[in-house]
Amino acid sequence: MKSTFLEGLQAKLERHFERLASERRDVGLPLFALEHGLDKEQVSELAAGLRRHIAFGNRLNPIWLVCVVYATEMGYNFDGEEYWQSFERRTPQWKQEIGRRNLLRSFFERFEAKFGGVSPSGPWARQFSIIAWPITHAVLPKDLQSQMARTLFDSRNEIAEAADRPASVLGALVARCAEWPSSRFRNFLEQEELTGHITRALLFPDDDDLGAVLTAKTQARIIADLEASWEAKSWLREARKVAGEVRIRLMFRRAADVLKGRRPDGPDPRESAEVACVTPKVLMRNQAGKWQAFVEIPTFAGWARSNQGIDGFIRRSRCKVAGGEDIWRSKRWLLFGAQQCRVLELPNAGASWLRFEEWEEGTVHAIDDACRVQPKPWLFKVDDDGCAFQAKWKNVQPGSKYLVIHSSMYEECEHLSPVPMDVRGGFGYLLSVPAQATDSLSKCLSLLGLSTAKMLKVWPAGLPPLGFGRDDLLEWSEQHPLMLGIEHDETCESFTLQLDGKSSVFPTGGRTVSFVGLGKLAVGVHQVTIAASYRASNGKADVRTQASQRGFSIVVRSPVSGTSSRVHAPVLVVATDPHEPNLDSIMSGAAACTVHGPRGMAVDFHLKLLSGSGDAIHSEFLGTLALPVNQSDWGQLVKRRDHADVVNEAYFKANAGLLVVDAHALGKASVALKHAMSPVRWHVSRVSKRVRLSVVDDTDHSHPVHAYRACFQRPSCISDSWDGVHELDVEGDGGLYVVSVNGHRSSVVVNAPPAKLSWDDWRHSAPKLSAHLTCAQEVGELLCWIRDWTDARLVGPLAEHRRNSVLREMHRQLVASMCDVAWSRLELNFLDSSGSIEAQESLEASVWRGHNPSFAIGIGRNARSIITDSLDETCEKFLQHVGPYSICSDQRLCKLALRMAVAPHRFADWAGSGACAQIDELVNKKTLLKAARLLALLNGPRRLLAAQNW
Repeated sequence: MKSTFLEGLQAKLERHFERLASERRDVGLPLFALEHGLDKEQVSELAAGLRRHIAFGNRLNPIWLVCVVYATEMGYNFDGEEYWQSFERRTPQWKQEIGRRNLLRSFFERFEAKFGGVSPSGPWARQFSIIAWPITHAVLPKDLQSQMARTLFDSRNEIAEAADRPASVLGALVARCAEWPSSRFRNFLEQEELTGHITRALLFPDDDDLGAVLTAKTQARIIADLEASWEAKSWLREARKVAGEVRIRLMFRRAADVLKGRRPDGPDPRESAEVACVTPKVLMRNQAGKWQAFVEIPTFAGWARSNQGIDGFIRRSRCKVAGGEDIWRSKRWLLFGAQQCRVLELPNAGASWLRFEEWEEGTVHAIDDACRVQPKPWLFKVDDDGCAFQAKWKNVQPGSKYLVIHSSMYEECEHLSPVPMDVRGGFGYLLSVPAQATDSLSKCLSLLGLSTAKMLKVWPAGLPPLGFGRDDLLEWSEQHPLMLGIEHDETCESFTLQLDGKSSVFPTGGRTVSFVGLGKLAVGVHQVTIAASYRASNGKADVRTQASQRGFSIVVRSPVSGTSSRVHAPVLVVATDPHEPNLDSIMSGAAACTVHGPRGMAVDFHLKLLSGSGDAIHSEFLGTLALPVNQSDWGQLVKRRDHADVVNEAYFKANAGLLVVDAHALGKASVALKHAMSPVRWHVSRVSKRVRLSVVDDTDHSHPVHAYRACFQRPSCISDSWDGVHELDVEGDGGLYVVSVNGHRSSVVVNAPPAKLSWDDWRHSAPKLSAHLTCAQEVGELLCWIRDWTDARLVGPLAEHRRNSVLREMHRQLVASMCDVAWSRLELNFLDSSGSIEAQESLEASVWRGHNPSFAIGIGRNARSIITDSLDETCEKFLQHVGPYSICSDQRLCKLALRMAVAPHRFADWAGSGACAQIDELVNKKTLLKAARLLALLNGPRRLLAAQNW
């Protein structure tokens, strides 16, 4: 094949794209290189011709458009892991000339300038500034297609509702509905117009919608490739089915609205229904004889779907839960699904359960109105499993137990006794209602303002509701007819059901259970009242509505796919701290996973490691724990985790992780775990019983990478270094291996000790550093080493133990240099004693030796409330303790001390070239720095994760 073939193909492609470009300019939409119009055979000929062209050493400029199409095809088949490695393996002699990566980028930039091609954008595109071009021009690469199909399936109902809205609106909705998208899929979703058109084409393939955005041939190719996967095809088939049903239903609804003359500007019943579903609910749990309070915050996903203002505000503002831990929840926290939070102090009536970091008057007022704290007293019905769920303050059932909480004390009696409370702001009482009424019970209930009621149980029959957890509200899907089951005793002769003011009487016919069909209800909030009529002792009907009336609301709405607005009916509550942990932190135990549910029930934990396309590349059983699972239990489980080589290899390849909590009969819950991928990184494998490190380089540089090693014995000195290395075998017992290029850096700690290692050899392999450092430059270098050792991923058994030993010694040397040697000894004593009271008191007395230790004691008492994920807020709280004692009133200097004390591994990168000057400044403020170190020590490593975004 001669290069004249490629030149002819170059000319053909130029004519093709010029014609497309003129059509796209009229509608203002970009062009994609994937729209080259070549069939599969022509693409194969292009690839073979280009490889031969490169092998002969010919210039690429004359056939630059051929190179663009070739690279785009590589991007379309990209697996999400190693673009350049695959590209260079399939293109021999590509690396013979330095700078070809940058040359390829210039070709895409020429395509953008000449034809109006799309330009990559977003964080991922900035980090991978060359491969972002071919992957963006691939529109929807194969590894993203399964994520797209899964998103359409998971959110099929809400996406189908918006399918006929403008493409940009539909695309924005798909982006909001995507659960835990990869960075590249998120980058694709930022193109809202394109996302909307592709979504519509996938849901309605017979519609002619994509013609203005993609050529019909390109559209057909993407859909065919997506349907090639059985799983993706199944998701897409179900999403299409729902979309078709919803489109027909919407057509009939619009026609009915026109016939009935409904005003489009009236109150939106859909939004009213969603607002009714976000009211927080309090529940209580008996833990070790004390009652703990929890507040359940329903998901705001439904409300956000129907109100763009609410959606935008929740996505950009963090929030706190009133009475809970004093921490800011992450942005979008209210969209993640229903949440349960421990309440430490019951808030005042009328306050909102949610407090937001930002202020937007109308939006905040709307959320506050929906989330008001109800006035006490509160009534909770106690279940056999030790949980108590909130009920209306009106009627109680004979033979039941209730928990009563009030802001003031009640007089104790036979049926009302105080109970221990593990929450401030209220008094708790256990109300025991016997099966038979007594005078003492009547007197007790009269004082409380309660009365007994005959059993009248109401539930939705046949299908489960959309949400659980409130006896005064039932959430139901507009897609299904509703049938109510009503259970009553044998003396009930009939009952009256009133729906939105319209009443119907139903005789029981001697049955104890009756069923009433209400049909399909319109979207909105409906009021239902059921009153029973009972036979009197003389045989006559005696209507006693006070004793047997049940009232509640039915909220009919569109289902938010995959998300229940409430969580506590399944009684399995999974939470992580922090809320969005990554794979490294959750598997190291730095982040914690807690699970609440019926005490003693066994729960299995599984870890799945996922590729860039979302496929599982490794699955691992972590272990079994009994409920409830606390942070300590999770830490012990992680310590027992296997570190086999196959796990390490999969760990370094993984783009994401999934923690699966399997409670068997109670169901499963999953926690998505992000796994940050640096443009330059190590890949780990084992070859002939030796650990081999290979460099994966996705940067946009033209120079060789640089790598170096530090051993465990001398962890702050370079023992070996390499330039232009592609792979190397680990020597000796391993150590720290760092690879860097163009400001990007990645490190691993490999522990590969000999098969036989004596105790003396092990003892002599411990890290050894000098007592302290003498100048700011040496401290700055130490901070860089602390960063590399801290950020390193771990390979081999006991790698974490050896890394921790190194970091312990480095932190000792840092503290001895910045504070003094005596203080460093006190810190080690505090750590070795597991934070004993005596060790803490020694630290508090030594912060400002010879002066009033009151401020240090104040820091000790309030340490947990001072550290937050906001540096400004933490600094403000910290200054409240150190400022009155004239230790420091400079906010800038206070922030400097907090950065050094709390996150020393981030100090060097943050300070940059000014690190030495700032280190000298801090050395002269030893009392301030000691106070900050005391704060860090008392919070512990897990609490300090809040500072990771400072």
